[in-house]
Amino acid sequence: MNNRSALDKIRDLIPALPKRDIELAHKFLNNRDFESLQLLVDSSLIRVKKNLRSDSPKEDYLKVDLAELRKLKSLIDIYCEALIIPEQEDDEDYQDY
Repeated sequence: MNNRSALDKIRDLIPALPKRDIELAHKFLNNRDFESLQLLVDSSLIRVKKNLRSDSPKEDYLKVDLAELRKLKSLIDIYCEALIIPEQEDDEDYQDY
């Protein structure tokens, strides 16, 4: 049975990011800045895919495992979605007529 938390799984997958994004990702995770972490991972995924399609991809991007990076994105997206609290209904919705 796997009792590891979602945050542990995210932490373990952060090294899947391009080398220059790893330290920043850990900082966002440690500060519980999940929105910034989500944006960083989304941006990294786009940059890696775009770079791999180029005629001369950079070495750092060639080393990235896209499957692991996609898994990281999915875990963060699911975690962030679970954090969203439904907005309060407007008081006027409950007015007596």
